[in-house]
Amino acid sequence: MLTLPTIRNLEAYGTIAQALSVVEHLRKQRHTHPELAKRTESLRQWQAQRFRNTYTDVLKDPHMGPAALFFLTELYSEQDFSKRDAQFARIAGAIERLFPQAVVQTATLLAKLHALSETLDACMAIQWLDQAKENDDLNLNIYQSLWQSLMNVPGYAQARQQQLHATQDLGLQLQRHTKVPGLRFMLTMMRAPATAAGLQDLQRFLERGFDTFGQLGKAGKVPKFLAIVSEREAAWLAKMAA
Repeated sequence: MLTLPTIRNLEAYGTIAQALSVVEHLRKQRHTHPELAKRTESLRQWQAQRFRNTYTDVLKDPHMGPAALFFLTELYSEQDFSKRDAQFARIAGAIERLFPQAVVQTATLLAKLHALSETLDACMAIQWLDQAKENDDLNLNIYQSLWQSLMNVPGYAQARQQQLHATQDLGLQLQRHTKVPGLRFMLTMMRAPATAAGLQDLQRFLERGFDTFGQLGKAGKVPKFLAIVSEREAAWLAKMAA
């Protein structure tokens, strides 16, 4: 029987490297338990579809759509981030030494949020594996029962709130970076060296986040977008806990 991973306070995930080591440990656990890997993949596909359903109107909005899509593909996605994580881990020390402190703070927040989300997904998948019958498909009732069965796990309810707040904070920080003179030019100049060093996925994430929230900021829609996300995700948390 698999044991649930320790759910930590967001800050307790530490540095970029420390946070990504948690992610790698959970990934290795899935590799040694194929059924857990299968449940995790199904869980993430269900969660990504839930996000699409919740933000159908936002995804169609000409200004807010790209930001919602960024959240969907980079934070709520079912895709495997192992390649990006490996690139991130390789240059974690360099990011902390060479980049402006504001960028380091955002990169660290992303790593911590990633570790927290991976931990919460692992808890859900392990709980599902322990409770599930063979070949059962995930649905809203099962998902909510798994959620509620985890509410007694120390730190779980708080971690769900932190996950939402950290997502909001990440969007705000990305938007603030667009106002730093020369930072976008610096990112552009990094493109060739990043590609040569095999850091394409990380480079793509940084540029996409910068440009997406930069355009949203120019349209004056960042507060509205984050308010929508906050309201709808808070309602989802309340529904799951009800």
